[in-house]
Amino acid sequence: MINKIPKPIIEIIQKIEAAGFEAFVVGGCVRDLLMDMEPKDWDVTTNAKPEDVMKIFPDSFYENDFGTVGVKIKNQKLIRKKLKSLK
Repeated sequence: MINKIPKPIIEIIQKIEAAGFEAFVVGGCVRDLLMDMEPKDWDVTTNAKPEDVMKIFPDSFYENDFGTVGVKIKNQKLIRKKLKSLK
């Protein structure tokens, strides 16, 4: 199943882990993979705080009360990745 995770998502997880944090694919994308469907979006959770995620990904944005940080994926017009910090 891991081979179905897009390379940019793997790279996001690897960057978070390289910074000393944990990161996991979660939510509807996991359900979709288990049902052999193509996920429409990808969610990653991490024990990094939003401030930590924003240091790892300087082009990211954080504009909410939920701990969700948007991370830009190269060559994508839309912001498609959200990182939810565990509190």
